[in-house]
Amino acid sequence: MKGKEAIFIESQKIPYWMYLSMLAKILATVIISLWWFGTWSTSHTISIIVVLFFMFIASTIDLRTMVTKKGIYFQYYPFHQKKHFLSWEAIKEAYVREYKPIREYGGWGLRFGKNGKVYNLRGNKGLQLKFKNGKNILLGTQKSLEIEQILKQIKLSKG
Repeated sequence: MKGKEAIFIESQKIPYWMYLSMLAKILATVIISLWWFGTWSTSHTISIIVVLFFMFIASTIDLRTMVTKKGIYFQYYPFHQKKHFLSWEAIKEAYVREYKPIREYGGWGLRFGKNGKVYNLRGNKGLQLKFKNGKNILLGTQKSLEIEQILKQIKLSKG
């Protein structure tokens, strides 16, 4: 982050228990299909390889958020190869809020809903950003209290 003075940094990954849950489901599916069909087939192998590939991709997912005096940088890796910058000048409102991930956005991940885009991995708290151009972005956070304090500092320092 050369040249950027971070006031706040957060990095979120998918919880480990979710991987264990996925592995248990795969194992159960393999055992049940072996019991049902009695033989191992090529489709079993292909299915397991595809699922393991997607699990590997899921293990690399990382939502990175950084707040500076100039704005907010965020990256939803591996889907974003570069950090996105959101300038304070373009933002009309910024506040932390509780939301309903399933009802408002259809779940977790990179989602689109009636309230705009959301980037989240877990939980139900996020940094709501409302832009002067009418667009909205919600960045999920596990550090809502810290972000609230940072937003207060930034508002005080601006005016």
